[in-house]
Amino acid sequence: MSNLIRSFNDYNFEHEVMRTSATILVHFSAEWASQSKALNHILADISTIYSGRAIIGNVDTNEQPDLATRFQIRSIPSILLFKDGAIVERVVGTLEKNAIEEMLDKAIR
Repeated sequence: MSNLIRSFNDYNFEHEVMRTSATILVHFSAEWASQSKALNHILADISTIYSGRAIIGNVDTNEQPDLATRFQIRSIPSILLFKDGAIVERVVGTLEKNAIEEMLDKAIR
């Protein structure tokens, strides 16, 4: 995973995602899920392109089951897009790079 992709957990999620005005894309993933692995490659590129404009992060649902439960993650991968600490978009499954860029561009405006 890119070093620009942040790792969120029970300890930092509230402060780094919920209490900020930034646009934050959170990928809820699992190491065993092949779709998550494919999405990781796309998000590595996205994190470079959107550096300074949006934060890209990951929650490993195996290691952070409480966060998965809190946000009602039922399928992997799932993407939640936060703006000003609120969920503005939720997507289940993989997305093409251009769809993620459109989602981020809409939220950044």
